[in-house]
Amino acid sequence: MVFKRAARRLLCLALLLGLTTALAIAALQPQTAMEDVNAPPRYMRVPHRLHDGPTLRLATKDDLDGIMRIVRAGFPDDPEVDYRFPARGTYPEDYLKWTRLEYEHYIEQPDKFVVHLAEIPDHSGSEVVMEPVALAVWDTAVLTKANGTDEGLDERRDANKEHCKAFTESAGKAFAKYFAKYAEKQIHLWLIVTHPNFRRRGAGSVLMKWGIDAAEQKGWPVTVFASPMGELLYSHLGFRRIATKIVQVDDEPQKLTSAIMEKQSKQGLLEGLL
Repeated sequence: MVFKRAARRLLCLALLLGLTTALAIAALQPQTAMEDVNAPPRYMRVPHRLHDGPTLRLATKDDLDGIMRIVRAGFPDDPEVDYRFPARGTYPEDYLKWTRLEYEHYIEQPDKFVVHLAEIPDHSGSEVVMEPVALAVWDTAVLTKANGTDEGLDERRDANKEHCKAFTESAGKAFAKYFAKYAEKQIHLWLIVTHPNFRRRGAGSVLMKWGIDAAEQKGWPVTVFASPMGELLYSHLGFRRIATKIVQVDDEPQKLTSAIMEKQSKQGLLEGLL
């Protein structure tokens, strides 16, 4: 009996010593903030810009080289570019010079144009680099005159001057007929293009989301003249085709057709029902 009592006392003492040691070790550990139970596990917490989806940012003049890579690769299959600049393959130096200047002018007019780039992370090197893969130009002040449009027509050899003039004239008439009723209370998509190697990865949708959300906050519509390729994206995003714009010089057989489209805000749709 005495032996059993002594054994119990030794066991209790050992347990007490073990607990005391554990508490002492814990007290010596550096203090950390209490974990948020709603936060994702540590292995899921990656920097915002390192996910594989596209991210959005404003373009600057430092981006002009990247912008030109997107434009050169993304517009060859656009019928509008073929119609206006049919000799760009013969005179690439003219096309590159004046196109670069065009985008520089967009960036220089922030009170009128918002120029956005969509980027994705490039993991090919030792460091992750964000690569621009898509571009959008929004006109957020449609009543403000744009500078630098159709610049160099008397000099550039890549352009069909008559087609360029007819295109600008047709766009002005269509805008006056279908969109002038909104006056300055609209956001107009000037252009959007994605590098063909990065299509169907969400870059175009990310670019479009900015304009749609910005217009929705103001209760304004988004308006656009859509190419056949662009019309598919816009229709998917809820745009409605309201008319067709045809550009044609006199009785020339060649012509350019585009869809006149708009997306009303929720407020605009409600007002239309009243």
